[in-house]
Amino acid sequence: MKICVIHSIFPPYARGGAEHVAQAFTRIWPEAEVFVISAMPFSGWASFAGKWEPLTPTPLPEGEGRVRVFRFTPFNLFTIFNIVKYPPLLRIMWHIIDMFNLHTYLVARKILLREKPDLIITRNLKGLGYTIPLAIRYTLPAYRTGRHATRYTTKWIHTLHDESLLHPRGFMEWGKEGALRNPNPLVRIYRAAARHLFGSPNAIVAPSRFILNEYNAAQFFPRSKKFVVPNPVMDIANNSSISPSPQPSPTRGEGVNRVPSPFMGEGQGEGVRFLYVGQLEPYKGIKLLLSAWQEFVREYSSATLEIVGQGSMRDEVDRVSRMFPSVHYRGFVPHDELTQVFMGATAVIFPTLAYESFGLVAIESFAAGVPVISSRIGALPEIIEDGRQGILITPGDKTELLRAMRILIKDGAALRRSAISRSADFSLASFQKRMYSVYKGLT
Repeated sequence: MKICVIHSIFPPYARGGAEHVAQAFTRIWPEAEVFVISAMPFSGWASFAGKWEPLTPTPLPEGEGRVRVFRFTPFNLFTIFNIVKYPPLLRIMWHIIDMFNLHTYLVARKILLREKPDLIITRNLKGLGYTIPLAIRYTLPAYRTGRHATRYTTKWIHTLHDESLLHPRGFMEWGKEGALRNPNPLVRIYRAAARHLFGSPNAIVAPSRFILNEYNAAQFFPRSKKFVVPNPVMDIANNSSISPSPQPSPTRGEGVNRVPSPFMGEGQGEGVRFLYVGQLEPYKGIKLLLSAWQEFVREYSSATLEIVGQGSMRDEVDRVSRMFPSVHYRGFVPHDELTQVFMGATAVIFPTLAYESFGLVAIESFAAGVPVISSRIGALPEIIEDGRQGILITPGDKTELLRAMRILIKDGAALRRSAISRSADFSLASFQKRMYSVYKGLT
């Protein structure tokens, strides 16, 4: 059996947890030959033609085969890897080219016709090109004639990552729901084009009921079979060879004024360590977290807040960490080192303002026995049982966040035990079993 996984960014390149979930799709078929089609940063004209390379130079865990990856640079104004550097007008032009990228269509079609996979699994295609579905349909039995006609039967599973087919931004934000629920004419055109290009794959796999309902409401994939399969916790200890190279954390300058705590030395909160892991963006609730912490540390002077991640608010987080000794900013941490970061934390705080389609940081926290304080938004209530593996709060509510932090300090033992138990529902073995069931339902 031959399987093709298509995802815009694939390790060792990464922008977040999505790339590691994409990698999980290559690890659950140990008896199959697996290859990946993905984008790569521009490195000269040859990168438009692309190249094959092995995924790992070192052995994968026992029982798993090696994976080939075809990487190429889609022809566009710039790549998905540096899109944040460009102004909105250029991004709009980039999105238009990305949606109708002829270069991507021709490259993908050539590979699929040559490799003849039995199963094609697509995930996030933004930055690779929304013409990938056209290339897939061209290779399917119903569309093949002449020299391309064969007897093999290819199945296509598209897995939902976010709301990027509904809106170029890719997510809905608390208090700004109208952008997706009542889109403007340009977004309606974008959505109609995406709906037409993707059509109805054999199956749609969503990580949550929430995100599947969003696409159903927008009348996407009308003839596809639909399944909810939660994302897995990767065994990140085994992935050190494919994780991005570490980047140095910001250094603390000389002569920076720090705000002294009025309770310094009294020992309140000794051993308490809260943790944030994720993108440093306003829609992730970073401003709320920093504001709440400045109040919290007055009561618990010995507690610490550790922040891991990068983003547009990096300078603001670094500034606060220089002022408050209790805030430790670690910058980017490679995925294979996150286990050690989670271990021993009092709780992970995830005060997002975005309607998350899943919440990978929550299940990674559970696997380390760490409860989660999270916004009650999007798919997160499907993952976190309020009062069992963590506490859910109203998005943007500082009072509720502070209350949840106090509860976790005083009564977190039961939540930690429940978090470990809950993590079994998101194991790679459980994910494999569910995906096997999806595939068997198509054959």
